[in-house]
Amino acid sequence: MKAVVETMKVAIIGCTHAGIAAMKQILKYYPGTEITVYERHADISYMSCGTYLHLGGTIHNLDQALYANPSEFSEQGVQMRMQYDVINVNADKHTILAQNLQTKELQTDHYDKLVMATG
Repeated sequence: MKAVVETMKVAIIGCTHAGIAAMKQILKYYPGTEITVYERHADISYMSCGTYLHLGGTIHNLDQALYANPSEFSEQGVQMRMQYDVINVNADKHTILAQNLQTKELQTDHYDKLVMATG
C-alpha cells in the first residue's frame, strides 16, 4: 500500500520584508509546499525606509524602494494574489475569506499554516 503524502498549504498575508523572507525560506527549505500570498497592493516589497531615503536624497524616485517583483515568485510556483484584501481569517477552520479588489469577487481558501506579514 502506497502512503499518501499531502502537500502543505501555507498562506502568507502581506508581502512586506517579512512576507518575502517567509516565501524565500519556504521555497528553499520546503520546496513542495503550496504557497499563496495575499497582498492588497499591486506591488510588493516597498522598503519601509524608502520614504526616508527619498526625503534624504539617497534615492531619487520612490520606485527605487521596490526590490522584488511578484512574477519572480509566480515563476517559482507561488500563487501571488495581488490586490486582494483579506476580510476574515477563521483560525479554527483554517480558512481565509479574501476579496479581489479589482473584480470585488469573494474567495474562500484553506491553509495548513498561516504567516501574518502585514507590516
